[in-house]
Amino acid sequence: MAKIMWEGNQEWDKVFPEVTIPSKAKKLEMPSDILKASLPYGILPMLLCFACVFRKRNISSEFLLDLCMIPFSLFIEFLLLFNR
Repeated sequence: MAKIMWEGNQEWDKVFPEVTIPSKAKKLEMPSDILKASLPYGILPMLLCFACVFRKRNISSEFLLDLCMIPFSLFIEFLLLFNR
């Protein structure tokens, strides 16, 4: 079993010493853009939140969300998401 030692946050350009890798080790493949790769994991919780808002509306008989602001909020979300 591998033992991981946490040394806190490190500088991005820090040089780490080379160590021998076990023969059974497998390299983890990382996507080139982690933000776009994690996008599907953010969509489902967002849809769940929307479903909860609409369910709460049905229970309380009052609409809790301004529908004309949904496209505007999604536009801002995608601007923040893809504007790096």
